[in-house]
Amino acid sequence: MEGLVAGYLGKKVCPLLFALMASVMWGQAPAPPRFEVASVKPSEDHGQMYVRVLPGGRLLANAPARLLLMNAYGIQFSQLSGVSDWLTSETWSIDARAEGNPSRGEMMSMLQSLLEERFHLKVRHESREMSIFALTVARNGPKLTAPKDGGCATSDAGPPPCGRVQISMSSQGVLMEGRSAGMTELARVLAIPLGRSVADRTGLTGTYDIHLQFIDDGSAGNPPAESADSGIFTAIQEQLGLKLVPAKGPVDVLVIDHIERPGAN
Repeated sequence: MEGLVAGYLGKKVCPLLFALMASVMWGQAPAPPRFEVASVKPSEDHGQMYVRVLPGGRLLANAPARLLLMNAYGIQFSQLSGVSDWLTSETWSIDARAEGNPSRGEMMSMLQSLLEERFHLKVRHESREMSIFALTVARNGPKLTAPKDGGCATSDAGPPPCGRVQISMSSQGVLMEGRSAGMTELARVLAIPLGRSVADRTGLTGTYDIHLQFIDDGSAGNPPAESADSGIFTAIQEQLGLKLVPAKGPVDVLVIDHIERPGAN
């Protein structure tokens, strides 16, 4: 009888055990995406800084680690905590390639993995109450342009990529251009000259072609009085029919616990 009971239990328990083991194995988080090959080395080019995703799964960068982090995690400088001086002062050249034709989001996940591997990066997220700007609709309503067919690129080469806003500087001032971009993306890029996080509170859910040009008069981090004529605050109302309002709000902060200069490839 004992042998029959043991045999019966064995028949029942073994499949159950295998099922439990399989569920644990299947439940494991997938390995983070990684580049097939990547070169990381110090750069002597301190001119144009960029992080570009090109067709065919190629990423080119000439940027300080601070800019690499901002792109990889989709954050602004004000959202970084624990930044050492060399993260801003030293420039790195990266040439990395992935299989297939991954999206920009997938490429940024690979850049996170690359920073962890080569820079020995360790980070964590914290929510902090901070001074921010709220992006709202101005009194007379938005002045936004509907996207044009074929007006954007699928990569960082050529015109602004679909869904993104690019920022550049010239003797004419600061230029922000975007194609088929939403208000969340505009808020993300506005945080660059403002030096503060920007929360989208427009209530606008569509996508638009963005063209915003203004002179950086040094007042970006300090909002002017209602009647003042000042750089980005006036430009965004006159050109886009939007408004920046000082506010307080929770900000996702990326805390750098550890980072090192990368070794030789």
